[in-house]
Amino acid sequence: MPVYKGPEDGSTKVLIDAESGASNSSLSQIIFPVGGKTALHTRDVEEIVYIVKGRTAIIIGQKRYELGQGDAIYIAPGIEHHHENIGDTKLVQVVVFAPQGPEIVLKRLPVE
Repeated sequence: MPVYKGPEDGSTKVLIDAESGASNSSLSQIIFPVGGKTALHTRDVEEIVYIVKGRTAIIIGQKRYELGQGDAIYIAPGIEHHHENIGDTKLVQVVVFAPQGPEIVLKRLPVE
């Protein structure tokens, strides 16, 4: 089995997806600069977020979840949410999408 190495420069990267041979899920590393955040969005797939470095707030409905290094959260399909870096360093998170799909957008993001 091949090993898929994360980017040495710490940028956002899709590590495993259909191109790697996976058929049901994808694994990506996503970087948020200090103060970076996403727009409010909903996905049709399961999303699992694991925090590698930094601090994030994930807002789901009216509830705010603060996560730090080593924390994880599950976001069910159809749940409106957004992510933001609330720390003073870049936020590094690993994200699993199941089934695949949303990671395609990550491939279009500019490298930090």
